[in-house]
Amino acid sequence: MAQQATTPTTAQPQQATLTLACSHEHQSLNRYRMLSLRFLPYSLALSRLFEAFSNESEERIQALMQMAGHLQATGDLPAAIPPSHSEGDQEKRHFFVIGDAMAGAVLADGLLREHQSTLFYRQLYHIYHGNCLPELTGLLLTFAEQKHAECRLLQESQGYLLPDGCLSGRQQVA
Repeated sequence: MAQQATTPTTAQPQQATLTLACSHEHQSLNRYRMLSLRFLPYSLALSRLFEAFSNESEERIQALMQMAGHLQATGDLPAAIPPSHSEGDQEKRHFFVIGDAMAGAVLADGLLREHQSTLFYRQLYHIYHGNCLPELTGLLLTFAEQKHAECRLLQESQGYLLPDGCLSGRQQVA
């Protein structure tokens, strides 16, 4: 017997969910790569943390692609998005993190974006829970938990900043 096709009523929310999540992850991947590069001359540890985040983002994209293949919706997922350089005016002055105050500001912005990302996945989960396959909503919940863990890591990194914005015990590239 032929494989059962997904009905149009259930395919639409699943396709929308996959498209939104995949687009979001491509943006996150670009942001993490950029942050990894920006922190490289300032703190090797923070650069590597953002590189690890980018690897996790790539794994989330792969999981979404596998889910799309399972749902036979691969052709409609967004491809990789080229990096955008339209961040705030403050960051236009210097690409690389060059000081303690800048490091604190960039980490604070990164933490805000991670909180927004966590909220994004939780909202997708709540919106589509019951309208999509349980495997897909389970994936969204897993992504929300991963993003929450990234928030905790960034908060811990901020915890190493002294009140004046200096990073205690940072590793700098010589």
